[in-house]
Amino acid sequence: MSNELRSIQYLRAVAALMVVIVHYQAPLIRLGYHGWSPQVFGSGVDIFFVISGVVMWLSTVDRDLTPGDFLLKRAVRIVPMYILITLFIATIMFAFPWAVNNGHFDGPHLAASLLFIPWEHPDLSGHLYPVFVPGWTINAEMFFYLLFSVALLFAVRLRILAVAVVFGVLVLAGAILRPTGPLSFYTEPYLLEFLFGLVIAAGYRTTGRIGILPSALLVAGGLAGLVLSAAFEPYVQDVDRTVIWGIPAAMIVCGSMYLERAGALRHSRIMHFLGNASYSIYMTHTIVLSACGFVLSRIPLSPIAQQLIYRPFAMAAVVTAGCLTYVLVEKPMTKGLRALTGRRQRRQQIA
Repeated sequence: MSNELRSIQYLRAVAALMVVIVHYQAPLIRLGYHGWSPQVFGSGVDIFFVISGVVMWLSTVDRDLTPGDFLLKRAVRIVPMYILITLFIATIMFAFPWAVNNGHFDGPHLAASLLFIPWEHPDLSGHLYPVFVPGWTINAEMFFYLLFSVALLFAVRLRILAVAVVFGVLVLAGAILRPTGPLSFYTEPYLLEFLFGLVIAAGYRTTGRIGILPSALLVAGGLAGLVLSAAFEPYVQDVDRTVIWGIPAAMIVCGSMYLERAGALRHSRIMHFLGNASYSIYMTHTIVLSACGFVLSRIPLSPIAQQLIYRPFAMAAVVTAGCLTYVLVEKPMTKGLRALTGRRQRRQQIA
């Protein structure tokens, strides 16, 4: 099963922490920092997208799942935490608008966010962001889940082809027609990163070991690609993220999986746990980062001292809050919902 791959668990943890780092920038600016921001850490999202493709393939290929069963399982895993965070932020926007830097309460925007509909952010013009701004990635995930659920109706050998055709047509249409508004969201090239994951997973199941050196070279090549994209950032700003981040992300995921198969990845309880908690870390990190910036801004220190302290302080706070959220909220809530839906499905089968 995919969730037994320690390489995937470790990469989930790494990707979540990468996203945390790239989102340091807004609070740091409010603390007076105007230096370089390492945007390349945003590739953590691309790693997540590739991982999603891998997990969806490995968790379904040997199981007889209906589209409804599949979507229910994904909804139980993803939707409750997303709704909780969205409603929490919306409540803050409504009750304490002074505490929110980029956003205000907007009913239609909130409704679209809760329904995973891409919607222009009322305060970030031109961006199809939900109330929980990083939740645009969840909208993309939900679209992929919907498409993949339909692909489950096909024979296994045709599923990847079906997804490839749909994503290919959408991306091509986007390149030719240049749609605007919500429609543009469903024609973005980064959707192909889910396809990368499906292909990697299918290949992983049908091949044996490729050796430590080729596996390590894949990972090293992916890392080199990310480093080069950061080094030449001014020159690649107009290059789509699928090229500069998505392909390296796919190389890293693929190489890591084969490194594990070759026995080159040791077990780490910490990384495994952080992988489990990665979704809670992702869902809570912007709130914690903003809170950390607010706290430091109230401490009588020089701006430079505040900026130096912020990074380790914020990372520690984000990881702590995310792990506590996972243990106290996400894990028991998901377990309870799985038990509830499992009982309903059994009753329906008996009836």
